[in-house]
Amino acid sequence: MTHTVWLPVVTNAHQAPNTLPGVGSTYAAHAGYEQQAALVKVGAGWWYNWTYKPGGNGTPMIWGPQYLGKPLDGDTSWLMFYNEPEHPKQGYCVPEQGAADWAQLPALYPGRRYVSPGCYDLTWLERWLPLVERMPDALAAHCYVNRNCKDAMRGHFERAVQIAEQYGIPEVWATEWSYVGEVYDPPDEAAAFIRDMLAWFERQPRLTRQAYFQLSHAGDGSEWWWRANWDTSLVDFDTGEITALGQAFAGVEYADPRGDVNKNGKVDISDLVIVGSSFGKAVG
Repeated sequence: MTHTVWLPVVTNAHQAPNTLPGVGSTYAAHAGYEQQAALVKVGAGWWYNWTYKPGGNGTPMIWGPQYLGKPLDGDTSWLMFYNEPEHPKQGYCVPEQGAADWAQLPALYPGRRYVSPGCYDLTWLERWLPLVERMPDALAAHCYVNRNCKDAMRGHFERAVQIAEQYGIPEVWATEWSYVGEVYDPPDEAAAFIRDMLAWFERQPRLTRQAYFQLSHAGDGSEWWWRANWDTSLVDFDTGEITALGQAFAGVEYADPRGDVNKNGKVDISDLVIVGSSFGKAVG
């Protein structure tokens, strides 16, 4: 006897995105959470964890000058360079040192494509680029906004695109971005913002990758837990379940009760993962 389950239809589910969606992810597996399953749930096409040894197919990063020359693992195609070198508590260095270190990459890590330092303050990149001979294969930029300046994120990444065009850099990566709300902000507002930004990314041909911040926060009061109780996680760290923000990021609708394959009382992307079918298809 054939049992048919209809899963939610996702518009353009098989169409490759113009801007490859990804995430930053820092936390290891535990009883309720496993990273690879979480990546599948949110539809991440790539990921990184701010280290030179991300493991799996993660994209490696030389976080700061102290890690230059360390052996890499993960994805062998790309290498991300310093993380927010303009910030004293991040991969700090002045543009002159950054340019000298950048010049060593082809000898230290040959055969890769190199991503510029990922900066929030784009003036650091504007000071750094005239100092380098080999242009980056991609320009990286970060941006976080709250409810009062959501339109500013588009302007920030548009400026990054303009810088890339000025120097003939073919790609721009939004390697950290999220809506950082106040405690009283409703999750629906952040979810709507995520959907709006994803649609906007798709209209920017030079913005080829984006990485949301982040896949899952530990929720333990660490520095990655924004403000008082605000959590930007796409997946709940304790349970591994996709959050409202993760649903928005994944672009899946959850209204059809016939898709509740795992019988948890709600239709979520884990139903799709469990069944292992194409979106919107009957499973027999």
